[in-house]
Amino acid sequence: MTGAEMIEKLNRGEHVITYQLVHVMPDRQPIVGEKRYIVPLVPMPGEPLASMMPLEPVSIIWDGTKWLRL
Repeated sequence: MTGAEMIEKLNRGEHVITYQLVHVMPDRQPIVGEKRYIVPLVPMPGEPLASMMPLEPVSIIWDGTKWLRL
């Protein structure tokens, strides 16, 4: 799943794991200007059904209504 697809899922209210540099409760609502990261995963080349490997993290920001790529 690409970073753009993950952002679309977040904006539809679907569950996507996001990362922050500080510990917060997972169900806490974001505040305007809050930055997070998502990490898209792709199948590992040698084992497409068994393992996933991360791609580069994607920076996102909450604009008050939806998540946007930075």
